[in-house]
Amino acid sequence: MPSQYLQVGTTAVLGDFAKGDTLDFTLSGLSLSQDSEHFKAYTLKGFEDWVIVGVEDDSTKWSDWDYNDTVFAIKLGDTADIPEPSTIIGLLGVGAAGLFIRRKSLTK
Repeated sequence: MPSQYLQVGTTAVLGDFAKGDTLDFTLSGLSLSQDSEHFKAYTLKGFEDWVIVGVEDDSTKWSDWDYNDTVFAIKLGDTADIPEPSTIIGLLGVGAAGLFIRRKSLTK
């Protein structure tokens, strides 16, 4: 077996990646693009910043369908809070009211 292959049970930590980086990998002997039965992707309650992808290498009737033949755990990183549209509209309304009051006080 070539040395670039991981042995069964091996864990590889690939480090951190910047937003927009691409990670390419190869699974010998199967193509995920041809048969979606080979993989499942999950997010777990309490671990929303992770995506877990499990790969099943055998889709025959003898498969164990455990999706643990290859597993990728991808930490998505910190998320930024994005204000809801109603919050933005409310802030604009408060700003407009403030400008109206200021303009009214300047004209007196």
